[in-house]
Amino acid sequence: MSPAQRAAGFIAANEALVSRYEELDAQTRKELKVDLGFLPMAVDVGTVAGVRLTEFAHHTWYV
Repeated sequence: MSPAQRAAGFIAANEALVSRYEELDAQTRKELKVDLGFLPMAVDVGTVAGVRLTEFAHHTWYV
């Protein structure tokens, strides 16, 4: 991908992910557990979103 394509794709992918988080109802956000594979146990949606936010902030600089 060119730098412009990578930047556009990065923005589109992030917007799609945020939209999916926003579509979750309160009960699903409370009860859903996600296995990230590198943690010893499945975690809640808030933790997954926090991990993603950290990754977003860390990798935004080169996109």
